[in-house]
Amino acid sequence: ATIIDVGTFCGASAEALLGGQPDDGKLITIDTFQGPFGSELVALPAGMVLRHALDRLARWGPRVSVLVGASPAVATWFRPASADLVFLDAAHDHEAVMADILAWLPVVKPDGLIAGHDLDKEVFLATAEFVEDHKHLDISFNNLHCGVAQALKDTFTRVEIANEPKCTVWCARPEWARAG
Repeated sequence: ATIIDVGTFCGASAEALLGGQPDDGKLITIDTFQGPFGSELVALPAGMVLRHALDRLARWGPRVSVLVGASPAVATWFRPASADLVFLDAAHDHEAVMADILAWLPVVKPDGLIAGHDLDKEVFLATAEFVEDHKHLDISFNNLHCGVAQALKDTFTRVEIANEPKCTVWCARPEWARAG
């Protein structure tokens, strides 16, 4: 399987995705390593974050590749329908999530999945008006990412949500994308 992980940060999602793959599976993880490290939640220099991710993922050897670049631009480096899974976990505001979905959806194989992290189930299941009115709200410390919820509502006719109460993972299939 070929998995693309968008939003490496320190490598935790990449590590989990690699751990769930067969021994011949490949993972490509992508980040600018410039992003919101200046917040009160994450006050780390970008170079330190990249080094930590590389150190954390080194044990996976040639099964993992780390690319440095902006998500929508890097998506153009891939052939259409070439990934089994694209996992989005980069920026969480509506515009960034929409850009990631639109850039990466063509890279997903027809029988593959596009998935991601940080979907607050209660927000996703709230009224359309609530989500639309709050789509720019991104409160990371308690996973209230209205932008993620609105982008999924704007893009897909169906989204699967993890059944575990505290899990914020979602997934969709390319055929569930809205026309247009």
